[in-house]
Amino acid sequence: MSRPSLLLFAAFGLCSCNPRKPLPVSKDLGPSVQVIDVAAKPIPNPAAQLPQLAETEPNDDRAHAQRLDPQKVLRGSLLPPTSQGAGKGDDDFFVWPAQQTAQTLRIEASGAPDLALELYGEQGESLGTIDERKPGEGERLWGIPLRPGQPLYIRVHGRVKPEAVHEPLLGTYQLAVSAIAAAPDGEFEPNDSFAQATPMMGSDASGTLSTRRDEDFFVLQLPTMPGRKVAPDGEGLRQPAILRLTLNTPSIQPALRIWTEPSPGTDGGLALPKLVLDVQASKSKEELLIRNLTLPAGTARVFVAVRAQSFAKPSGEARYHLRTLVEAPLEDAESEPNDACATQANALTLSSGTADVAGFLWPQDVDCYRIVATGGPTMTYQAKLQLPGGDCLASIDIVRTDGKSDDSKAKSRDDGKARGKKEEVVKASDGKQTEQTITTSGEVWLKVSSRDRRTCFDAPYRLSVTASDGDKP
Repeated sequence: MSRPSLLLFAAFGLCSCNPRKPLPVSKDLGPSVQVIDVAAKPIPNPAAQLPQLAETEPNDDRAHAQRLDPQKVLRGSLLPPTSQGAGKGDDDFFVWPAQQTAQTLRIEASGAPDLALELYGEQGESLGTIDERKPGEGERLWGIPLRPGQPLYIRVHGRVKPEAVHEPLLGTYQLAVSAIAAAPDGEFEPNDSFAQATPMMGSDASGTLSTRRDEDFFVLQLPTMPGRKVAPDGEGLRQPAILRLTLNTPSIQPALRIWTEPSPGTDGGLALPKLVLDVQASKSKEELLIRNLTLPAGTARVFVAVRAQSFAKPSGEARYHLRTLVEAPLEDAESEPNDACATQANALTLSSGTADVAGFLWPQDVDCYRIVATGGPTMTYQAKLQLPGGDCLASIDIVRTDGKSDDSKAKSRDDGKARGKKEEVVKASDGKQTEQTITTSGEVWLKVSSRDRRTCFDAPYRLSVTASDGDKP
C-alpha cells in the first residue's frame, strides 16, 4: 500500500475514534445511565438574587441588635472583628422591627459554620432555639407568628472550623427573613404558658410548631350555658357540659394537654387550672380526637396546649388545625374521668336486672364501670360490648371483684401474685373480647379499652350488663 493511502487510512481511523464523540448506543441496551449524588445537601442560600447587606459590629446583645429589612439578605461572620476590637463576632443579634399588622415570619440561615438560631421577645424572653443541622447545612425557623407591634430579636451563634482563621469565608453566613400575613385564626408567640395563651375567638384555631420543643397554649372562655354568650360576671358553666376536640397536624405526631379552671367564686378563692387530660397520638397518626370530656359546673376557662412527639418534615413547615365544641352532656353516657377503676369507676345501676351505657374512647383512654353489690345471694353478670364499626375497636375486661368468684375460669393465671393490688385483673381478655361473664357475691369492676390504639369518636360503643341469680342453672 502506498504512503498516501496509509496516511488517509490513519486519518479516517482517528476521526472515527474521537474520544469527545459519544459512543453509539444500540436500541436494545435500554436508556443511558446517569449517576446522581444523593448525599444530603445544605440549605441553599434563601435569597441568592436579593441584595446583600454587611453585618455591622458591635451587635453582641439586644441593645445593639442590627435591624433586618425585608427583601434583603444580611451577610455576617462568626469570626472576631479585626478593627478596633468592636464586638466579639461569635454572638450576633438582629431585630425584626414591629409591624402594624400581624405577620408570620420565615427565617433561614446558610453558610459554612455550624449555625444555631435563637429567638427572643421584646422583654428578652426566649421564644425558641434551633440547632439541628450539621456544619455547612444551615438552619431555618418557619411559621413564627407575631402580633401587631411586636418586634422579634434573632441571635445567631455557632462554631467555626479552626482553619477559618486563615480562610475567612469559612466563618461567614447569610441570614434572610421574609414575612406573610398571619392567619386570622392563628396563634401568636409567645404563648407557652397560661398567662400567654392565645384566646380562641371561635371554635377554630391554627398554628405552627416552630421548633421541636415548641408548645402552644390556647384558652377557651366558656359560656354560662352551651351555645350562649359569656356572662358578664364570668361565673362559668351553670351546668356541667362536655368538650369535643379535633386536632389535625400534617406531618406531625401530636400530643396535647387540657386543663379546666373554675370561676373565682366557685370555691371562694382563685383556683389554679387543673390538668384533666394528657394524651398523645399513636405512632404515624397525625390527629387526635377527643369526645365526651366532662367540664364541671362552675368551669370558667379551658386551656389546651398543643405539642409534637415527632416530625415527619421540618418543624414549622405545616400548620395544624384545632377545633373545639362545648356540648350538653349526652344521655346515658359515661362520665369522665373514669380511667382509674379503683377510684373513678362510673356506677352502673341495674334497673330490673339490666344496665346500659354509651361511651367514647381516645388514644390511651380506658373507661371503668362498677356494678354495686346487692348484698344478697351470689349473682351472675353478663357484660356485652356493642361496637358501631368504623374506627371504633374496643375490648372488655373484668379487673376486680369484692367477693369470691364461683367461676374458676374468671381467675387470672397470676391470681396469687395479684392479690392486694387495687386493680387486680380477675378475667383478662386477649384484647379482642367483647363479652364477659362472672359469678360473684360482691361488686364487679369492668374496664373497656381500645384495641390497636383506635378511637371511638364518630359514634359511641354501648355496654350492656344483665344480672341473674347465680344459683339458677
